[in-house]
Amino acid sequence: INKVYELVRKDMKDLGNSINISNSQIYSLDQTIKTSQAELDNLNNSEDADNVKDRLDEIQQRLVKVDALYQQQNTLYAQLYKTYNDIYKIDQQIITAINSENFEIGNINKKINLFNQDRCPTCGTSFSSDEFKNIKEDLLIQLKERQDTLASYNQKHNELLEQLNTINSQMK
Repeated sequence: INKVYELVRKDMKDLGNSINISNSQIYSLDQTIKTSQAELDNLNNSEDADNVKDRLDEIQQRLVKVDALYQQQNTLYAQLYKTYNDIYKIDQQIITAINSENFEIGNINKKINLFNQDRCPTCGTSFSSDEFKNIKEDLLIQLKERQDTLASYNQKHNELLEQLNTINSQMK
């Protein structure tokens, strides 16, 4: 999961940078097209046919560039969307693992609370023997391991949420 997480994080960063660069290029070309369109309107009113043809060719070339950038941008958005879905699926698996760990921690706590009593509530056996103390110690060790695992899952979940929020902001 950590390797996938790092690869997804790197891809997400690269995609975001590419999208930002493409957006600025598209904006620049869009402004150029608007300027060219205004000049074309002015040229339509003039009698210089050769100059108009040259300007029309220039505008056509710019339109081709804008179309290429649009296609590139569309591809980047598709990749970003796929990355978002991949991260979301991993996060859902982590949430399932968190719920499972919480359930197991609850069960272990119930068992530990049982051993905190002096005697078994069912049969009346004393819990002061070494055998019961060993069982309780094993339960405490299991509890600590489950809590550590839960903390790790929670940290990973928070990191994935941060990535999802970053992708969301890039897609807007």
